[in-house]
Amino acid sequence: MFAATGGVNTHKGAVFSMAVLCGCAGWLWGQGEVTVEAVCRAAGELCRGLCRRDFAALAERPPRTKGEQLYLDHGITGIRGEAESGYETVRQLSAPRYRAALARGLSRNDALVQTLLELIARTADTNILARGGPEAAEYARRRACQVLALGGMETTEGREAALEMDRDLIQRWISPGGSADLLAVTHFLVSLEERFVSSKERNTSLTE
Repeated sequence: MFAATGGVNTHKGAVFSMAVLCGCAGWLWGQGEVTVEAVCRAAGELCRGLCRRDFAALAERPPRTKGEQLYLDHGITGIRGEAESGYETVRQLSAPRYRAALARGLSRNDALVQTLLELIARTADTNILARGGPEAAEYARRRACQVLALGGMETTEGREAALEMDRDLIQRWISPGGSADLLAVTHFLVSLEERFVSSKERNTSLTE
C-alpha cells in the first residue's frame, strides 16, 4: 500500500480491519454463525493484547506512525483499540444505527451517510486528530451533531446541512478517515450478515 500511495497511509486502518475481519468471518461461516456481533467478538479474541504489545515498543524507540504518535500524545489506541475491543463502536453504535436507518426506508447510500454522521459525532476520529488536533475533531463533532439535530438524511434541512458540512470540511482539510474506516467495516459486516441469513433461508427452503 505504501508503495502504491507514495508513502501515504491511505486506508491503512481499513486494510488492517478487513484482513482481521475477513479471516474471522471465513472461519465463522464454516461454523454456521455469521453475525456482526460474532465476527466482531472473534476479532477481539484474535487481537487480544495487541495494544500492549504494539505500544510497549514506544518505550525504546520513537513513534513511526501517526497512530503511535496519537497514543503518546492523547492515549488514544485508535484502530488497534477498536480491534482489541471486538469493534465495540461497530457493535454498539454504527451497526445498530445503520440497520435502523435501512429499516426506516433510507436508501443504502443515505443510510451510510447517516451512520457516518453518527460516527463523526460520537467517536474520536484519529485521522482528524492527526491532521488538525483536538480543535478540528471537536469542530467536526459539533457540525455532525448539528446535522443530526436537523434530521440528517431524513429531512430536507438535514440533507442540505450535510452537503454544507461536506464542503466546509473539505475547505478546512478535515478528513474523517477514521470514521470512514469504521463505516466501511459496518457496511461490510451488516451486508455479510444479510447474505448469510439469506443463504441459510435459501438452503432451508431447498431441503423442505
